[in-house]
Amino acid sequence: MTLYKNKEFSNAVFNMERAISLAPKNDLYQNKLVGIQNEWDKQKTRAEELYFEAKSHLQNNDYSKALSSINSALNMIIDNRYTELKSDIERQQKQVQNEQDSEKLYKEAEKLYNSNNINYERIIELLESANKKYQKTKYQDFLKSIKSERNTVQAERFYERAKKDFENKNYEPAISSINEAIKLIPSNNMYIDLKQKITWEQRKYESDQKAEQSYNAGVKAYNNGDFSSAIDNLTKACNEKPDNEEWQNLLEKAQTGKIDITTCTKNALMTLDFIDNEKAEQIIKARNEGNIWYGYEEFAQAFSLQPHQYADIEAKILFPLKQGNKYGRRLDV
Repeated sequence: MTLYKNKEFSNAVFNMERAISLAPKNDLYQNKLVGIQNEWDKQKTRAEELYFEAKSHLQNNDYSKALSSINSALNMIIDNRYTELKSDIERQQKQVQNEQDSEKLYKEAEKLYNSNNINYERIIELLESANKKYQKTKYQDFLKSIKSERNTVQAERFYERAKKDFENKNYEPAISSINEAIKLIPSNNMYIDLKQKITWEQRKYESDQKAEQSYNAGVKAYNNGDFSSAIDNLTKACNEKPDNEEWQNLLEKAQTGKIDITTCTKNALMTLDFIDNEKAEQIIKARNEGNIWYGYEEFAQAFSLQPHQYADIEAKILFPLKQGNKYGRRLDV
């Protein structure tokens, strides 16, 4: 009877029949069994009616009524056919809902695209969500078109940024930007050509910088009387820029092993046997005041050097050309 109250008719009949088998003359049991069977027949009949109602509503795409009918049927009787129909109703209902949701997302994406401020990332997000919920050709085509347009717009921005950096000789950010543009549109020859120009200019710039560094190091070494280091660095610089006459001339000076009296440092002067700290400071002071010496005799007289020191001066110091011989070429006097 508990099973009957819980509308578990099949189990209630089974248990009532067992009770009767144990007490076949018990009229109460017999009457209860008949009552349960009659109730069960009515429930089965009504459940079947509801089952067919649910199928009819489903055919009419009225998922809410279909679901209500099949749930009522299942409340009366558990039947595999009813369970399967309910699953089918829920599946179709979800599919329709997904299609409706997708269409809303698609419409929103269209609205954003037609607005004055296009947000490509948001449009792509909406279309990807729409396509995930319900795949449709128009969603996929629109998504593909938007991504292509987005890539074109972004690539053009990277390209313009690369051109600006290139014009300002900012090669690293220029290369980075043009690489991003090529990544977005690999087949664009305009982007590829710009990358080649930037790369070539960057290499030339780096080569020039390297040569300049070597030259400056060579100048510093030469002015300090470090001829070995000067020759090494100046040779490297001239190898990078063989047409630079100024650099070639300085290399030739360094190769003579003589210091230039017009540019040498105090330390370089003090490498000479006859120049002490005091004398070196006098020479530097006089030179800073605008004094110029065009030969070892003038230089010796200016600083009261002894005759025996003339040869040493001539062997170790380069003097500038005299003003009247401006275009001549001379390493020493």
